[in-house]
Amino acid sequence: MGLILNILIAKRKIRPLAKNLLRAVALQADFELAIRHADEEKICTSGGVAYSVAATHSLLEALAYLDADAPLTESLKLHLTEMASWLKEQTGVGETFTDFSVEEILEEVCRQSVFYTAGEPEKKFSGFWCKWREKYPYPQEFHVTGKSVVNEINRQEAGDYLKAHQESGNEAYIENAAKSLMAAIPDDVESIFDIGSGPGYIDRLIPSDYAVLAMDIDEAILAGNPRPSCVGDIMDVPLPDRSVDLVLASDVIEHLPKEVLQAGMKEMERVSRKYIYLQVPFMEDPLLAYAYCPQCGHVWHVNHHKHFFDQDRLCSLVSDEWKPVLVNYTGDVFFHRNGLIEAKLAETLGWEIYDVENVPCPQCGVLSVRQGMEHRKKLDWMTDFDVECPFPVYTEIGVLFCRADEETELTEIDGASFFEHRKRNALSFHDGVDVKSSYSRQDLLPGLYAGDCLMEKDTDAYCFHKNSKASQAWVGVTFPALPECYSEVEFEGALAQTGTVRMSMSMADGEKQSFTRWQWNEKQKRYRLALPQEAEKKPLFFKLYFEESELKLFACRLLGGKDVCYECYKAEDSGFLCFEDQNIKYRLILPNPEGMSLSHCPQAWLELTNGVSARTQDILKKACIRAVMPLSGMQELLKESARTEERIGLYKINGLANFRLFFGKMIPFFRRTENWVRRHKKIYNLLISLGVKNFYMRCKRRMMK
Repeated sequence: MGLILNILIAKRKIRPLAKNLLRAVALQADFELAIRHADEEKICTSGGVAYSVAATHSLLEALAYLDADAPLTESLKLHLTEMASWLKEQTGVGETFTDFSVEEILEEVCRQSVFYTAGEPEKKFSGFWCKWREKYPYPQEFHVTGKSVVNEINRQEAGDYLKAHQESGNEAYIENAAKSLMAAIPDDVESIFDIGSGPGYIDRLIPSDYAVLAMDIDEAILAGNPRPSCVGDIMDVPLPDRSVDLVLASDVIEHLPKEVLQAGMKEMERVSRKYIYLQVPFMEDPLLAYAYCPQCGHVWHVNHHKHFFDQDRLCSLVSDEWKPVLVNYTGDVFFHRNGLIEAKLAETLGWEIYDVENVPCPQCGVLSVRQGMEHRKKLDWMTDFDVECPFPVYTEIGVLFCRADEETELTEIDGASFFEHRKRNALSFHDGVDVKSSYSRQDLLPGLYAGDCLMEKDTDAYCFHKNSKASQAWVGVTFPALPECYSEVEFEGALAQTGTVRMSMSMADGEKQSFTRWQWNEKQKRYRLALPQEAEKKPLFFKLYFEESELKLFACRLLGGKDVCYECYKAEDSGFLCFEDQNIKYRLILPNPEGMSLSHCPQAWLELTNGVSARTQDILKKACIRAVMPLSGMQELLKESARTEERIGLYKINGLANFRLFFGKMIPFFRRTENWVRRHKKIYNLLISLGVKNFYMRCKRRMMK
């Protein structure tokens, strides 16, 4: 067994260039390098001789700040030269390579380790690189076995996707996805194989000292990718077994037919030495992307997506030889968007909804038209009541898999830290609220707005100073839609002089507006107003008009219900909210640099976000019990979806109270009937046209008893 130089690191991340520099130094004294995570920082030989603690700390500190795209610093060269001298003392060898110094070999290794400077090595270093290849892979080199057999099915679709991506110019999505990927790359990864890389949206953002090979099914698609590339197919990857540290597939597998996806997963597992990273659209709403041709009846997804993923579906793709170790929620960040929930509801109710128009049909060329928009409106009514929808909603999910028999070397990240519970039904000075310029009914926390006045924060209040040229000013306070019912709103404030405050209240959608007045003076006082029943569980907007020079607002709150809180997290340098659940690490990219608020703890957010089936049934329940739509509309819904009015006695229902009694029968019946109604729709329509509907229904009722 040869000599080994052990480098134990604690929480430091050692990048590929730093590893290669250490390998070069060790190779000078005929040592082989081994880097491992440990509780302490230590450098020692396999014989037990330790490098000094001070020198170890200084060297690792210098390597931690190494920039792959900048020249090596003199201090780093000095640290590495000192370690090289120490190693030679342990073996008693002289200069292994007499043609050049330690500094020269460090510069050569740096050139070959960085993609943008790598090229053919000079002849004088040929002996060094020959010895290097005996122990380590050559930097920035892949053993491509030749072009694979390309599957022509997806070639045209890949071109369409590339064109759509270039036209969209969605930079925030790419930057967030790349940031999440960079944070997910384990410490022991040096080579990355990017399947379906396209022109290199992600590849050009990966640090240049990582060896990256890009692959796609067409040379034209690879044009513009700065990394080494090869043409190949996911079903026939032109690489040897376990030849790369990490296989990456970003926004690829959702485009693959089932049989192609299965074969592709086997290929990714074959060529990866240790890790696979899959990134796909998360909880995508298919209803927004399916098009319908009025001439030939063809239905297609405009982005050619053939699969829709939540976390469980994505994690189920790998074999038992792999385990998920890290989940990234990334991409664009939206709030109060249901996505896949709406599609599941439409599927449950048997509604066919196509929301894309003016797209040429791939079969006959006729432009697509929108279908089922009345059903779409009903879905919107139903999902508006999903006030427990978790926040935020991400457009992408990435999962890092590791071989089940291997230990994962992930860098610990200091994510956002919890700092307080902030009430959603109360506005207080301690929340640090700023005045907003525009209102959205999707705002998640109470907000402040101002008209013809300026706000400044006092020690215990918000002070609004009216503009000198304005006859009156106003202060706006908003509350989001909340699951609790509240009976009153309370304002706590004061005026610079005794005067009148005039208030208007409206629901955020403008359904209702009312006015009231009260007197305030320079002393802090409270005013309460009863809320109308129509305001229950809707976003509320209050405007306080005043003519005095100053209005002070100490607090504003909704009363008569339970406090509804957000868990608020302050952003740290990483830009992620991090937590762990069931031995899997989670990282949620923050939507803004200040931090993020969740309506639930992260673990509950995770469960609710992926609980598609449970949330779908919950929305159906709320839609019925709370009378989201008129009773006649619900009867029509039931007739269209399952023809169940005779089965559950719906025609006998009079009023909401009786309607609730029959709800217990309705949902189980939905579950039993939705599948066969869909399967037998054409047969059912044929039998109706033949006049044997009643006979058909009697047969089905007997079958379902």
